Amino acid sequence: MKRNYISLSALKAFARSPNHYIQYCHTRREPSPAMTLGSAIHCAILEPQELDKRYAFLPKINRRTKQGKEAFDQFQELHAGKEILPQTEYEKLLLTRDAVSRNPAAAGLLKQALGFEIVREEVIYGNTPWKGIADIVGPDFVADLKTAKDASPEGFQRAAHNLMYHEQAAAYRKLFKVPKFYWIVVETDAPWNVSVYVQAEEAYKKADYRLKRLVDRWEKWDGEPQGYTKGIEVLNLPSWA
Repeated sequence: MKRNYISLSALKAFARSPNHYIQYCHTRREPSPAMTLGSAIHCAILEPQELDKRYAFLPKINRRTKQGKEAFDQFQELHAGKEILPQTEYEKLLLTRDAVSRNPAAAGLLKQALGFEIVREEVIYGNTPWKGIADIVGPDFVADLKTAKDASPEGFQRAAHNLMYHEQAAAYRKLFKVPKFYWIVVETDAPWNVSVYVQAEEAYKKADYRLKRLVDRWEKWDGEPQGYTKGIEVLNLPSWA
């Protein structure tokens, strides 16, 4: 039931319950349209030479007509093996890419990059290898490119906590042996705001501590199905009530 390595996505599932981890590891997940667009934006910014190899952008075609169906079939045949997105997503992708290139902090990090989409596997907590892929690796930093609806300090601070971005940053700082972790956050709707954040040391220490405890729990878990609790729990009011 357990993998022989740890990844942040799987550990996030385990943090909810062992059953969520099992479901994560054994369920094929279809990417949502937002995830597909996010992957295409990553490619356009980090690996632009690969964009035309991986993606095709479908012009508006009326597939209810005979001519439209034929045109669509021809397009699919011509771009077999590629991810197909509507032309409107291509326009959004270009606007997003250009917004990142105009932001001095984001452009500066990209200019310093020594590599993109770098895979690393190493034991950093406990006794199990941790596997991760860094978007951007620089001389003394790792950076992650994030698409978001809200790149504001308040909005991204909330998302970073809820989605365990700080835990990812802590793990990657150890994995790539660098002292800094940055997020390049770009909004995927007008006005295409871009923000760049660096992880605070206090956040790093707390995330590092949480990861150590999570990995310890995961390694001690026997791999058998398990929900939230095994017995009857006393239910009290939440702390904020």
